[in-house]
Amino acid sequence: MPERTVTARNPEGMGGTIEAGSFEWRFDEPESAGGSETGPTPVDVFLSALASCLSLSVRFQANKRDTAVKTIEVTTEAEPERGSVDRLEATIRLETDADDETVDRLVDFGERGCHVSQLVDEETPLDVSWERL
Repeated sequence: MPERTVTARNPEGMGGTIEAGSFEWRFDEPESAGGSETGPTPVDVFLSALASCLSLSVRFQANKRDTAVKTIEVTTEAEPERGSVDRLEATIRLETDADDETVDRLVDFGERGCHVSQLVDEETPLDVSWERL
């Protein structure tokens, strides 16, 4: 049994709730896709996971190397805007006085250490099964 479990419930329509541990939040689709825009889309939820993981991973690398970094801001984008994602992009902005070589190393190690970015890989298997409720 996996140690990490997240459950999405979709009782009707194009929205629902996500439960992860003691946390719960909504997901939905825009009105143009039949939703009611009461929460982020599933792709936006994924992009937020990628952005937050990259920021934490870069922070970990900076702390590990005693490199002073104030704010880390990560923006993730997916193309096209709707439908299946063909391309992902992440821009990491750091508030630091460290030289470019040090920042480049922090970002490189941060990307390699980000558990979510490791999932964006053709080598990662996905086993899908089903059960009746």
